[in-house]
Amino acid sequence: MFIDEIQAMQERREQLRRLRSDATDEEFANLQRQLALLDAKCPRYDVHNVFSALNPALIASDSPLATKRNAEVLERRNELVNLASKAPMGLPWFAFSLEHRYSEWQRVAYLVRAVDENGEPVADLNFWHRRFVVTTIFDSLSESGQVEYNPNAFEILLNTDDEFASFQYDLRLSDANLDATKQGGELVRTCIQLLNWDREDVPTKTLVNPKQTKNGGKKSGKPRPKKSDPTIIKFEPFLRSARAGTHRSSGNGMHESPGEHLVKGHYINVTYAHPLFGHKPVLGKTYGRIWIKPHKRGNPERGKLQAPRGVIRIGNVGNPAASQPVIPFPAAPQDGGTAA
Repeated sequence: MFIDEIQAMQERREQLRRLRSDATDEEFANLQRQLALLDAKCPRYDVHNVFSALNPALIASDSPLATKRNAEVLERRNELVNLASKAPMGLPWFAFSLEHRYSEWQRVAYLVRAVDENGEPVADLNFWHRRFVVTTIFDSLSESGQVEYNPNAFEILLNTDDEFASFQYDLRLSDANLDATKQGGELVRTCIQLLNWDREDVPTKTLVNPKQTKNGGKKSGKPRPKKSDPTIIKFEPFLRSARAGTHRSSGNGMHESPGEHLVKGHYINVTYAHPLFGHKPVLGKTYGRIWIKPHKRGNPERGKLQAPRGVIRIGNVGNPAASQPVIPFPAAPQDGGTAA
């Protein structure tokens, strides 16, 4: 994985190139501390499938086939965003990494960490300030073999109920770099929401490299460089399942179980006098403010209900909380610049 190469560079004391010329030594020190959080136990996700679904390549043609195909991939994108948004932005891990390949020449990694009110990494939920800080690292487009980084490129802020509140971007970025950072914010947000679905609905799978375990990881008597096994988020089966249902329950005036449908994750307030399921009152478990995970409800024999389909439009990008803009990844610059 890309993150393995980045950590190997750190072990060899090779410097990463700063995206901004005004990046400080303190920012680089923060990056090193963040990389130290990504130990062998830290989750690492290859989210190229999510990235591809959120940023489909459209065919530049007015032909009927191209128009149909473009409509299909855009609908798939909208369905993924709608599905993910039914889960909260709660804390899946205190520190983790996401990465994807944008092109044959460029890979992008997102180092995500939960922070306290002072912006320091946390390892205790009691000190979490409902804020994710994300650093981006990527292959340079101007110098082969060079890796660049953008420390604390953006933050994701949550409400007290763990719902998404807003993005905050590094305003020192501009043009293509800022656009790419906004695109990364949408990707990280969607991945966190997918990870907060129940694993039975949106499972994950770790891909084990058979060459890594063969012959004890050695070749010609020399140890191979350590490589982590990427984990992918398998959202496609659930997306197809949610897309398939179109039937409604019968409207005969009787109170009957509705067809199977998705229910958004939410909090409920349960009183001490009436605990859940009649069990013994235990604060946080059977009474109090309790989180209900996103789930399926209803009788599948009565069909699968489907929410009305809509079109997600670009809103005011000055207020990211109001919309999720579709921002294309910037093309390779022609003047020797770099893209985030």
